[in-house]
This record gives sequence, structure tokens and C-alpha cells, in this order.
Amino acid sequence: MKFLELNHKMRVVSFLLFLISGWSIAACYLPDTFKAADKAVLISDVSLPKSEWTVFNLWAAWCAPCRAELPILDKVAQSEKHPFTIFALNLNDGEAVAKEIFGDLKIEHLAPMSTAETDLLSKLDVIGLPYTAILYQQKIIAEKNGILNANDISAIDAFINCYKGNQ
Repeated sequence: MKFLELNHKMRVVSFLLFLISGWSIAACYLPDTFKAADKAVLISDVSLPKSEWTVFNLWAAWCAPCRAELPILDKVAQSEKHPFTIFALNLNDGEAVAKEIFGDLKIEHLAPMSTAETDLLSKLDVIGLPYTAILYQQKIIAEKNGILNANDISAIDAFINCYKGNQ
């Protein structure tokens, strides 16, 4: 059954990437903790970096797991070895609060961005925070609810590098 789930996950993501870019991929597996997006949702409500690949993260001040993963995201943002850009977006706390939290956690490589778009969660069909999505050309292709870890980051690297190698 696990094989069928992985096969389905790969087919869905391959299909989404084919629709978005016109390229197909062979055997590029998503990280185990991510699920393929049901459809390629374009993130247009926020100003994303102009990057082909983005790891998009939603967090809030009240969310302890969110605060725990921010240093992980910051460390990734510091490194130039990853084939993606990190974009962490605070929900509803404001940039001043985000900046204060970044100071407390010694976050130096992420911008303290915040949005008051409360309907962003419902638009993206997010069930909880932290929420992380892999974006290709600003469209969601895979997503995860829950904290990221080093294995997730390595798996995201492998997935994107595999895709780039198959173009």
C-alpha cells in the first residue's frame, strides 16, 4: 500500500509540474511528510520572492511549533547550497511582533514579514500551523502541516534537484 501511495504522490506532482511548466519528471519523490497539492494554487495574495522554487511557511506568534522551526528555516536561508528560497510569513501578529520574535530567536536571514489576510488559511485550505508549501513558479505543488525538520529540508533539496536534473 505504501508503494501505491508513493506512486500516486509522484504521479500527482509530476502531473502538476507538467501542467505548470510543460516538463515531465521521472522518479522525483516528494518528501515523505508532504502531500501533493490537489491543484496548483497560485499564491497571489502576498508578495513572494521572484524565485523559481520557494519554500513558503506560515507561522504565528502563539504557535510554539512555529517558533521552534523558525531557527531551522533561518539556518536554511543562511546557506546558499539550497535550490530554493525560504519565505516565512507571520499571520495576523504584525511586522513589529514578528521582528521582536525574530530578535528573541536570533533570526537573521529571514525578513519579519506579516499579513493580516485571515482568509489566506481558508484560501489555501490550511488546517493548522505551522504550514509549509513547496512552490514552483509561485504555485503550490506540495504542502505540509506541522513542524519541519532537517530530514524534510534534505528531502526538499533532493526533490528539487531531481526535478531540475530532469528538465
